[in-house]
Amino acid sequence: MVASSSGTDGLAEENKKLKRELKEYAAEFASLKNQDITIRNLEEQVAAAKREREDAVHQQVEKRTRELEDQLENARLEWAQQRRDYERQLEASRAELREAFAKMDAMQSDLFAHKQRSGLARNALDAEMEAISQDSLLTQTLQLENVQLKKQLEELLSASSPSEIFNAQSSALPSDDTGSESLQSAREMQAEQDAVVAALRQEVFRLKEAHATASVAAVEEAKRLKTALENAQQKQKDLEAELAARPTIEKFHEVTRKLRVLQQLEYNIVDEDDDKSKTSSADAAESTGAVDGLEAATVEVEQILVSRVRRLEHSLQECERTLQTRTTQLQTVQGELHDRNDKIREQATLIRNLEENVAALEKARRNRTSGVIGGDIGSEILMDAMEDQFTGTSGSSRGNGVATTADTASSSANPSSDSKMLEIVRGQRDRFRERMKELQSEKNRVEELAQSYKSTVARLETDNMQLYHKIRYLQSYGGDKSGGARIKPNFTALEDGSAGAYDVEERYRGMYEEKMNPFVQFNKMENQQRFTNLNPVDKILLTSAKLLLDTASLATWRSAISCCCTSSWWPRSIRSCTSAEFPTTRRQKLATFYKRNKLHTKSCMLK
Repeated sequence: MVASSSGTDGLAEENKKLKRELKEYAAEFASLKNQDITIRNLEEQVAAAKREREDAVHQQVEKRTRELEDQLENARLEWAQQRRDYERQLEASRAELREAFAKMDAMQSDLFAHKQRSGLARNALDAEMEAISQDSLLTQTLQLENVQLKKQLEELLSASSPSEIFNAQSSALPSDDTGSESLQSAREMQAEQDAVVAALRQEVFRLKEAHATASVAAVEEAKRLKTALENAQQKQKDLEAELAARPTIEKFHEVTRKLRVLQQLEYNIVDEDDDKSKTSSADAAESTGAVDGLEAATVEVEQILVSRVRRLEHSLQECERTLQTRTTQLQTVQGELHDRNDKIREQATLIRNLEENVAALEKARRNRTSGVIGGDIGSEILMDAMEDQFTGTSGSSRGNGVATTADTASSSANPSSDSKMLEIVRGQRDRFRERMKELQSEKNRVEELAQSYKSTVARLETDNMQLYHKIRYLQSYGGDKSGGARIKPNFTALEDGSAGAYDVEERYRGMYEEKMNPFVQFNKMENQQRFTNLNPVDKILLTSAKLLLDTASLATWRSAISCCCTSSWWPRSIRSCTSAEFPTTRRQKLATFYKRNKLHTKSCMLK
């Protein structure tokens, strides 16, 4: 037994030594793999930088192209909007001009009618004035004649005395009839003349009043007509000033011509309306000014071309500046690429040094004697590198083979390589941590999956056991008749290796019999209870003993270990007990368990 334990210890030590060597190799090759990964990452970064630079240049070019297209589109929209605005203004000005011409025609017709009415009123007034003047002349002549007659009458009266008058009357008595008649006729004539004079005076007064009224009305009418004429003239002047301020048809044609020239220069667009407008507005004035318009168009085209050339030069300068910026960026990236290439070369040198160190360590390990049970060489080398990093001195020798390999590694690697080694070890540590976390999560997932599978298997076994209960009940109910209904073993399936339903039934028959056997179940329960009551050391001992007994190579030791299990140095709780050694309480427990199991079996059969 002592020999077996010493052999087991030797195997365990050899197994540990092999595991440490495997860990060394895994760490060393992981460091080399990390160097390769670093080189590939740097190459990928360089390629990504190139792609990013090309993408940036392509994006800048596309952005500039889109900006130019947007500018051209905005300019075309602005010109179209300006043209529409000019057309609307021209239409509005034409409508206002037509309205102004219509108003001017109406005002001219009104002025002509007012002038005609004024002429008629003036002619009537002149005729009335002429008639009044003739009447006044006639009145004046009659007044003069009346005055002359009055003077003659007074002279006659003053020249003749009363005696002469009496004599004349007396002498005229015989001729009384003739004198009285002449006197009566003279008196009648004088009365008629007085009536005519009174009528003429009244007519003169009436004509004077009518003349005054007509003159006042004529003055007022003349003032009103003069005011209306002044207003019409002012409106005419305002309309003429407004028409002069607004663009004329020639200006409109000039603007449309400029717009057509711009469209032809920028977008190569030709308007069909221009030809129509040309044909519709082709008159003598436009034909005479064709030469001047052609010269102006030539000058405008030259100016547009000059401005376009300037814009293109400005764009070219911007592109040159962008190219210079990209060139400087490219030089910077090339410098960074050169630095990274230097870094890659340094890391390649470090990799070669590490490979040489690994080869030296492998050679030293092969030359090492088999009797020496040394520690972890890789861990010692890493510890020496860490000591060189923090203290700057090389570590002391820890053995003949170990000191030789450590001195070789310290002499071949400089402090920079040691620091890089430390960085590599730290990176490996971080990666191992991440890997450990991933494995832990994978383990948890697998455990959850296994637990779900176990629960599913337990549930299925329970269902199958219930089905087998029913099968046994039906077999017992049928008696001997159901004996032939049992599944017979298929020997061809046994030869093929697949027993089929017979193996399944046999397996569940054994499980059913174990379950229905109260002694087996009671032993299992007691063993489980005793195992749970053990301390951790006893549990470990018992588990390891079971594992050793299960192996085929240690089958010869089973009898010895079974004897040891009943010996005094094993714990009492692990010893197997027979039914004769059961105390009274255990017998009572067994009887209770048997009764409960029997009742459970009866209930299952009834179901």
